[in-house]
Amino acid sequence: MSEKKNVELTVKSIVDEITTNPSVRFSKSDFQTLVFGVLSDKDFKAKKYLLRNGTIVEDSVCYNDGMVKFLDKLLKHAGISDANERSNVIDSFTYNPKDVEFIVDAVDEAMNIYTNECQKNMRMFRDTMLQLTIKKMIRSGKHAGKPTYKKMVLDRAAAANKK
Repeated sequence: MSEKKNVELTVKSIVDEITTNPSVRFSKSDFQTLVFGVLSDKDFKAKKYLLRNGTIVEDSVCYNDGMVKFLDKLLKHAGISDANERSNVIDSFTYNPKDVEFIVDAVDEAMNIYTNECQKNMRMFRDTMLQLTIKKMIRSGKHAGKPTYKKMVLDRAAAANKK
């Protein structure tokens, strides 16, 4: 009987691997591997910036903790009532980047629906309190009816300071 090894990838090692690739084109497999790393890396803490009472507050979040909570809830629903047993099952659970492909596809589809059907701006990039959004517009004039996209930068910190 072959034993499955619990392979752990850190976000840092995935980022290092992606940056050594000379291509600048979007790679779904690289992105999928990065999503896998963010969900599975126990030591990775993402930074979030929030506005509280007009001041910028830095907060950190561990997406692996969210994944563990989700799996725990799933196992409770499946009928495993013992917390230690659920914890052991979660610790021994192995998955790979291909297993989270549906998450990447679901996010991609949600972004498409959000921009095309809901006519909302899509946030493409965030840096502290700056957000780059893309707005889909229909052209007029010589190229009437053709879709085009306009980028907009929103500075939430500057907006908070104006108030």
